[in-house]
Amino acid sequence: MDQAILDLADQLRRDGYQEATVRRLLGVPDLVRQAYFDVEETCEASRWVNFWFRHQPQPRQGAWVDALLELGLLQRQGALVQALCTLTPCAELFLLAEAELQPDSRLYALARLAPARPALHLHCGAGLLPLTRGGACHDDDPRALAFSELNARLNGRPFQASQAPALHVTACLPFPLPARGQLPQNPDLQPYLEKVEPGGSLTVACSLVAPLNLGDYAFEQFDYARASAASYAASLADLPRLVQAFGAEAGHEAFTQEVHRRLDQLEAAGIEQIHDSILILHKAPGSRRRQSIAYPLPDPVSTQRYPEEPLPSGHPYNESALRQLLDLPEVLFTPEQVPGLLHRLRHNQSELARQARHWLLQPNKAMLFPCLGHLFFTDPMFGEKTDQVYWLGPDSLALARCVPRRPCGRSLDLCTGSGVQAVLNASHSQESWAVDINPRAVHFARLNARFNRRSLHVLQGNLYDPVEGRFDLITANPPFVPTPEAGLQLFRPGGESGEEITAEIIRQLPHRLNENGLLALVSQCPIIENSDALERVHGWLDHAPGWTLLQLRFGALSRAGLIASHTEDFQRWEESYRRLKIQGAHLAVTLVKRLPPGQPGSRRILDLEMPRASISAAVAACLN
Repeated sequence: MDQAILDLADQLRRDGYQEATVRRLLGVPDLVRQAYFDVEETCEASRWVNFWFRHQPQPRQGAWVDALLELGLLQRQGALVQALCTLTPCAELFLLAEAELQPDSRLYALARLAPARPALHLHCGAGLLPLTRGGACHDDDPRALAFSELNARLNGRPFQASQAPALHVTACLPFPLPARGQLPQNPDLQPYLEKVEPGGSLTVACSLVAPLNLGDYAFEQFDYARASAASYAASLADLPRLVQAFGAEAGHEAFTQEVHRRLDQLEAAGIEQIHDSILILHKAPGSRRRQSIAYPLPDPVSTQRYPEEPLPSGHPYNESALRQLLDLPEVLFTPEQVPGLLHRLRHNQSELARQARHWLLQPNKAMLFPCLGHLFFTDPMFGEKTDQVYWLGPDSLALARCVPRRPCGRSLDLCTGSGVQAVLNASHSQESWAVDINPRAVHFARLNARFNRRSLHVLQGNLYDPVEGRFDLITANPPFVPTPEAGLQLFRPGGESGEEITAEIIRQLPHRLNENGLLALVSQCPIIENSDALERVHGWLDHAPGWTLLQLRFGALSRAGLIASHTEDFQRWEESYRRLKIQGAHLAVTLVKRLPPGQPGSRRILDLEMPRASISAAVAACLN
């Protein structure tokens, strides 16, 4: 059996089944979570992904099939076999385990940050730490020890089980959910310290709710993730269970009350945040050090960061003040966060908190968003009216922050919605126009222009139809959701491909854009198999010379994530996406500049961090 297991490892390596490839195929930064559905790329590694991660039956030959059948890890289906567990590549190793024993983010963090030395590994799971660090392992679950031994054989490593004290010890501690009415506590580290010999060290992955009190021990603390008390309370309140038990309206009310109750308990105990941390404790007196770090991915994210420009001074109700007040990276939130945010603001007596409660967190007829020194009314977030006027989401903010703000003659904003882009354009245009097919959006755009004291011409109609002439600047945040169904809110559906409206806007640029004029358009640009995004843009321009094409990408969604963010009808949308070969989408700002005659043009794609303020000057420099 040992030889069969080693033959499996050899086959996997020959087929390119390794961590970096699997992360690329699944479209995830780490292997903590499994894919929603199978990988379609035709390569040997993708077949292994579908077999082990998705448990799709595959015809496989070799003695290892009999070995894993004997162990109960495969199941026969005629001439096929089906996996009953998951095989995950971790760096240069393989980890075979049942789903409950697969590494989570806490164990991956421990494996990447623990000192590289042999140790006694407690709560070893399927054996990742013994494989990467060497040493003995112990787990109270006999299944974990069985898989640890199997994985040692799979990777040609020695296996040792022990629970005797050692010089160095590691442990991955689960975060115990407190019983109703109880408060979360820091884990009791004393039993683990008792396993450490004098002069040794203990390295643990754990969650902390309060500062450590470790007597004479020296320690290093690396905080790599945190949850606010509000987020933690919301996770304990279990919204789906309450909605299922009481119905939508009563369930949400019960959820809000439960979050408030738990937050009162946490605040009374002085608990403001829960930190996921790696602790390295030395069983000797010494210094103590604490620092915050990014979650330790296996390789750095290859994105650039442009210098951000300061926000213009103005109303105290602004983006940076609200981000600080709400303790959020952006002035955006999910419905589950609302009770916690409301609770926090109720305890803040400042004028800004009062305004935030009124505009952001109450069921008003409108909301008020700050953007680049201006204020914009929209319909409330998460409304369901067909003619809903879209709030300022990540796409609206990305476009607003990327448009080069230089003086120009005529500007036009298509699919204007609340009018945010048109009002910002009016700050540096002699004449600013806005168009939307939705009559409600026309009213909001006119309101926001008056409220911000900007001159703006707003017309109802389809794209360019209501306006005449050419423009120096065209902005657009068109409907861009790839959808197989009609009847969604007006601001969502961009046709089955998601690019039908985008393509029509770009096709008319030769007749609508002046020389040296610029289009800036934001979308969830679909990632289509064997199709280049800027090549599609150039095709809509009939592949003519004289255009500079620049696309700024701010992260990506997998196909499953894209579907799940827009519908619950997962199967029908997935079938449509498969047929169109849509793999996912980038949040992207596409810029198209019309050059003077005789200039050939260029193409460029940049992956950037999402800006928190204007990067207008840096984007303008890229276009020149």
